[in-house]
Amino acid sequence: KLLSFPGLFELGADDSVKLGKLGHVMTEDFAHAHLDRRSGYARLDDAWPGLYHAVTTGESGYRHAVGESLWDTLGADTQLGESFDFTLSQWSGIWCREVTSALALTTEHVVDVGGGSGDLLGNLLEHSAGVRGTLVELPSSAARAEKQLNERGLGGRFDVLPQSFFEALPGGADMYVLAQVLHNWPDAEAQMILSRVAEAARSGRSIETGDDAVSGRGIGAGQEAEAQLGDESDPGTGSGRIIIVERISGADAHDHDVELDLLMFAAFGGGERTLSEYAALAAEVGLEVRSSKPLFDDLHLIELGCVPKTEATN
Repeated sequence: KLLSFPGLFELGADDSVKLGKLGHVMTEDFAHAHLDRRSGYARLDDAWPGLYHAVTTGESGYRHAVGESLWDTLGADTQLGESFDFTLSQWSGIWCREVTSALALTTEHVVDVGGGSGDLLGNLLEHSAGVRGTLVELPSSAARAEKQLNERGLGGRFDVLPQSFFEALPGGADMYVLAQVLHNWPDAEAQMILSRVAEAARSGRSIETGDDAVSGRGIGAGQEAEAQLGDESDPGTGSGRIIIVERISGADAHDHDVELDLLMFAAFGGGERTLSEYAALAAEVGLEVRSSKPLFDDLHLIELGCVPKTEATN
């Protein structure tokens, strides 16, 4: 009877017991990811005790409460890291095909920055045999991405670069994608990430794979793989296109957005942003919003472009 009050069970007049609305929700895999402490995604809830610190300082509540970043926690425990990537893969499976369809790539070289286990890059490569890719991710996730992309039969068409996206990124690609990355970071760090992407997109250099790169194209360590800019490069600048995939705050408001936004803020000091806020971040590093395309609910595909130097310096 006690558990019927929150909706876990429903009691019938004949003393029968069946699952209530909340009970049905708790049988779903996504609920298990939230409740099972063996799941990396469940560790997000460790940020709640640090919410006050996050609100009053703008810093990560998770780091304040736990003593390290969530990424440190996941990187130190293989099971937590793998389970976290698995949960994110379930979510990315919903939107990856939408993004792939919207981009409609044919022969481009794409750099997936913070690409996790490679779900999006895998979809882009499968969509067209002419597309090539480079995935940039921290070492633990990078290894899982390389394994999964090879298992999908995509070997020979990608590189995995095990590094932080706060470091210099490979230049000369046709497109740079940041999918569900920036909402994990406060403004200062998000601006740094965009700065690295803008720097690489403007460089016009050929793609370089460093000594630590895992090559899926048979390219030796330290060698270069030529990547010619296509017709879809940023007009008038010779720069690669920059794509962001993020929720736009307030674009299609739902009650769950409030809780998710608050959790993201508590965990990372980041969270969902308005389109104007993304435009302001972009402007700080010489970029501008060129377009915004809704995918579903409040998830959008935002294209940024490099502001011409004469315009940026005025």
